[in-house]
Amino acid sequence: CPEWIIPAGLAAASFWILIFPVFFSSKEELYINRAAAGFLALIYPGAFLACICGMGGWNSFHILFFLLIVMGGDSSAWAAGMLFGKGNRGIIKVSPNKSVAGFIGEMCVSMIIGAAAVLLMPDIFVARWGHALVMGVLLGLLTGIAAALGDLCESAIKRGAGCKDSGGLIPGRGGVLDSVDSIALAAPVFYFTWLLLFVHS
Repeated sequence: CPEWIIPAGLAAASFWILIFPVFFSSKEELYINRAAAGFLALIYPGAFLACICGMGGWNSFHILFFLLIVMGGDSSAWAAGMLFGKGNRGIIKVSPNKSVAGFIGEMCVSMIIGAAAVLLMPDIFVARWGHALVMGVLLGLLTGIAAALGDLCESAIKRGAGCKDSGGLIPGRGGVLDSVDSIALAAPVFYFTWLLLFVHS
């Protein structure tokens, strides 16, 4: 993406978010609610997903690696929760079906994917400091944590809005946010952690 495209897009969206409620809010007291909701949508998932655009100039492996961590972790959370999570659910009120076992399973798989990627593609993982394998595990862990938190944040937003799904666009999946919740929050964590831990060429 051109360097100017993201700031220009954010500025244009911010302008529209501030102006739109002025003309379409039925009550003056609803203006702040509509504007706040608009900026929330702009930042999450809008600005966060823009980090994927920042990866556009990288090797396509980076995006594949990122998606493997998020989707592999999400699948493992579901599997571990089904197998071992019956007695440890309901700790987090906004998402009572989530289990401790599912979270642990997601973190383990995220770290395994990080380690496996370093071992399979050592030329890409040039660590700025420390051992590349350790840095790969750390990258997988931090990305996995962010993905899990993204899922919880989306659950909290839906509960606050009093709805089960964020929309009905995708049959069986709900709205767009239901499909990109983990990706949205994990994208900036992966992007900036990679730049911090590894040499980008």
